[in-house]
Amino acid sequence: GEVVWDESRVLDVTARVDGWVEDLRVTREGDPVKQNATLLRFYGPELLATQRELLVAPPGGRLAKAARERLRLWGMSNTAITEMLHRGQPRARVSLKSPIEGVVIEKRVNEGAHVSAGALLYRVADPSRVWVLGEVFEQDLPHVAVGQQVRVSLPRALGQPVVGEVAYIYPTVSRDTRAAKVRIELDNASGAWRPGMFANLSFDVDLGEHLAVPVDAIIYTGPRRLVF
Repeated sequence: GEVVWDESRVLDVTARVDGWVEDLRVTREGDPVKQNATLLRFYGPELLATQRELLVAPPGGRLAKAARERLRLWGMSNTAITEMLHRGQPRARVSLKSPIEGVVIEKRVNEGAHVSAGALLYRVADPSRVWVLGEVFEQDLPHVAVGQQVRVSLPRALGQPVVGEVAYIYPTVSRDTRAAKVRIELDNASGAWRPGMFANLSFDVDLGEHLAVPVDAIIYTGPRRLVF
């Protein structure tokens, strides 16, 4: 198996309005970030114009409500809007914040860049929980079920084995390996499980009683197999 990010804990940070990056705070992939930490600050003409529209609109009126809603949809928080109204001056630059605490796994923006609405700027992952995607050969699939316990260990004794459960069995089989993927979800508060690591999965399955001999006792002699 291989350790990967928990897809349900990966969030994209995108631009909601056109603008220019003028203050890039997080500059490297792999940097940790706190929730609501500022990733960058940018200047957007539409944001500036809408703030000015809100400042001159009658309070509580239709135009004021529409301008406030546009600012919220473009990523400006209620606190920032209230502070702007209290000062009576529009914000020239607006902060873009991290939606979660985690690690930046992708960075697609640089200082001074022009960004368009919808452009992916950052991808942030929460490393406190990870997935292990294992491969089970198709002839062994009848012995694997959702909820079944499995021991997961890292190679070279990098950590003690942990017990997890099969959370999902993927519905397809690889044409090349003739194996299906299974997903095990693991807590990763210690950070020992790093995406990209290989892991070994061990399933305890009752196959009933069978004749068994040591593998070293079998000698292959062409058409025959002799057992000593």
